Amino acid sequence: MRDERAVNDALPRSRPARLNAAGFCIYCFEAGCRSQRCIEHHRQADWQLCTHCSGSGFDQAEGRPCCCHGGLEDMTFSEPVRRQRPARLTFAGWCIWCLEQWCTSPKCLDRHTRSTWGTCDDCGGTGVLEFEPCGCAYGLMETGPLRAEP
Repeated sequence: MRDERAVNDALPRSRPARLNAAGFCIYCFEAGCRSQRCIEHHRQADWQLCTHCSGSGFDQAEGRPCCCHGGLEDMTFSEPVRRQRPARLTFAGWCIWCLEQWCTSPKCLDRHTRSTWGTCDDCGGTGVLEFEPCGCAYGLMETGPLRAEP
């Protein structure tokens, strides 16, 4: 088996198109998407060789095409990636750190920026335990803060 890290290091820094061949966004799945959020995410995304299919585009274990993008996957959705984190505000606008609605505290903003996250050990990333919600944040749990820059 080939060394995936060496292959990734040798890959040109390319990325798939943000809109697939049928014109649908690979992030929000909307036809002809012009969302600034999707555009910005795509601009900042780091891509790597797919960890499921090793770049072939075919998932041998499942016996079908892989869900990656032409043999590449966005590293912001794979682990461990320090930038992977839930939104700081819930869909209803509550801060996950201080529990204040529409929080703009610099302390919360800094804590969120420095936080690192991984898949929740309790629910495996589903956000659900048996028949009740898990206490995690959308399937993610905080694994620790990043060190402050000197």
